[in-house]
Amino acid sequence: MQSEQESVEDDVVAAGPGGGVDQVEFIGLRWEGPHEQAADFVAKAGDEGKEIARELRRLMPLKTQAHYEPGQVSATKARGAVAAAERAVAIARRAVARAR
Repeated sequence: MQSEQESVEDDVVAAGPGGGVDQVEFIGLRWEGPHEQAADFVAKAGDEGKEIARELRRLMPLKTQAHYEPGQVSATKARGAVAAAERAVAIARRAVARAR
């Protein structure tokens, strides 16, 4: 079974810029640059982009902590990160479904 820490890391990477490689792809656009600036870029992609950007802003502070700092992310933060990632994915799915 996956630990809460591993779950947070996976969710932050999945919802974060390019799966951890400093890139974001959304509606045909691509971001390459610092993680902390990705949300501003995504926000330019319409209403869904703004919604996803809000969730990314919740997740990005945890990215460094979950990946590189020695301590564990608290259970409360982990649950919040999972919820933010799930919301971001749901928003993206809604945008894709509408575009089809």
